[in-house]
Amino acid sequence: MPFWGWIIIGLVILVLFIRGNNPANKQTPQGGTDKTTKSFQSAEYKRKARLLTFPEQEFFEKLKKAVDPDYLIYPQIVLSSVIEKAGDGYQSELSRVCDFGIFDKDFSIVALIEYNDISHHTDRERIDRDGKVRYLCDGAGIPLITFWTQDAQGKSFANDINYIRSRINSFVA
Repeated sequence: MPFWGWIIIGLVILVLFIRGNNPANKQTPQGGTDKTTKSFQSAEYKRKARLLTFPEQEFFEKLKKAVDPDYLIYPQIVLSSVIEKAGDGYQSELSRVCDFGIFDKDFSIVALIEYNDISHHTDRERIDRDGKVRYLCDGAGIPLITFWTQDAQGKSFANDINYIRSRINSFVA
């Protein structure tokens, strides 16, 4: 074999060796490669202080008093846990979260609840998001009940347990 042939074979072996020992191409214990996980590993993550904001927690306590004890109430319901994609559409649309869900004793969804502050009237992204959530819930036949921290005049009915009960019963009963 000519001298150049040995050089080419040596270079090929060197490239394969380097590529095989590249940490970005190594399997991780989770089955991915470092190359595919590097982007999220370089980001910083931290634990959230709370699952619910203080206003949401206060509203949750009122919900528990207003809803019939035959029903279960859970916070932070991801749409994909109660809606499945049928036909065309994007599964990622179902990654949105509703503030609360009401379920029967068999864990079937009865209604979803949004507890919105004034930003849901003024922030274009939130308005668009709310419209998509309503569209998805309507399409799946799930009632979506919206409560507001306050109305346009600054009044809040979300603190009135009887008001909450009557709104929910109009969808649930």
